[in-house]
Amino acid sequence: MRRLFFVGAAPLGCIPLLRERERSLHNSKGCNAEANSLSVEHNTAVASLLRDLSARHSDFQYSFFNTSTALLLYIQELEANGTDDDQD
Repeated sequence: MRRLFFVGAAPLGCIPLLRERERSLHNSKGCNAEANSLSVEHNTAVASLLRDLSARHSDFQYSFFNTSTALLLYIQELEANGTDDDQD
């Protein structure tokens, strides 16, 4: 039996460098949407590939953790999670 645990790409648009870029260029405290969309596309493609592999190989099992979704839920609710992102 083949087993694989795959951790998907994190929301790249939320790394500090890109958040600061959004702050300086667009006066926004949010994440860079374009970079985040790349993470989503990557994770979607990986999940599809894993499903295909699983369909082709009956002894293949996998788990996929979508880091992007999990972290975005946390990042979008910073204050509710006890974090303050205000750096002004």
